[in-house]
Amino acid sequence: MKIKKRISKSTRVTGAAALSFRRNTTAAKVPVTMRALLQRINRELADDNERLYASRSPRAKIDLGNFYVIRFGRGGSEPSTNVVDQHVDPEALGREMGVLRPWEGVVE
Repeated sequence: MKIKKRISKSTRVTGAAALSFRRNTTAAKVPVTMRALLQRINRELADDNERLYASRSPRAKIDLGNFYVIRFGRGGSEPSTNVVDQHVDPEALGREMGVLRPWEGVVE
């Protein structure tokens, strides 16, 4: 036989205390991983044949920064790849593009 714990009326939060409780709990940002943010950004950049990459080697980090954007060529008129932007901050780019909402925060 399972015993269910009932909440009595005296332990419920009501009135002004309930409103302040709700405000305090919603103040925390919803966590979004860096990987999820990169996927969201790359989905938006795909329309322009662009992609956000993370640097892997120490030399690339010196030259391009931790993150950089590349545009892929569409045919004979453009080179196969162009570095569009260097030293990109993914969180700032995500907020600018609208893929990272104000109530979301990036976690590592």
